Amino acid sequence: MPGARISRVVIEAIIGGIAAGKGRNAIAREHNVSVGTVTGIAKAEGLTFDRSLTKAATEAKVSDNKLRRASIISGLLDDVEELRAQLRQPHKVFKIGGRDNVYTEQLVDKPPTDAIRNLVVSIGIMLDKHVRLELHDRADTSFNGVDAWFDVMTDGQ
Repeated sequence: MPGARISRVVIEAIIGGIAAGKGRNAIAREHNVSVGTVTGIAKAEGLTFDRSLTKAATEAKVSDNKLRRASIISGLLDDVEELRAQLRQPHKVFKIGGRDNVYTEQLVDKPPTDAIRNLVVSIGIMLDKHVRLELHDRADTSFNGVDAWFDVMTDGQ
């Protein structure tokens, strides 16, 4: 209805939608008012639909996450080295059993085969995740997927 007054409740809801970062058209549809009405309310309240601050905040968050992934990538390699060292270290084997459910342990020169297998699988998974994270963060370069993979595999040489 042209010229109909909008209740203060609807105006407050529209203001809340603008403040929450909703788009002008979405707010208009949600409250069954015209886009011009939403624009007028925004102007009257000194609000804007400028999202440059949102864009800057998003870019900062992306950058922060990339830094966090870099730390994880480095930590994964440390973990891989630690697990590789365990492959050649003395290993404590234990058993709980017998009629009295007795605990026994023994130190052996190197891990048994099942422990070696578990270590090697864990190393492989961590290395795979390391490479995937490296490729993910290189995706913003001009490489295509194969070139990026090749660059990682050849250490950029």
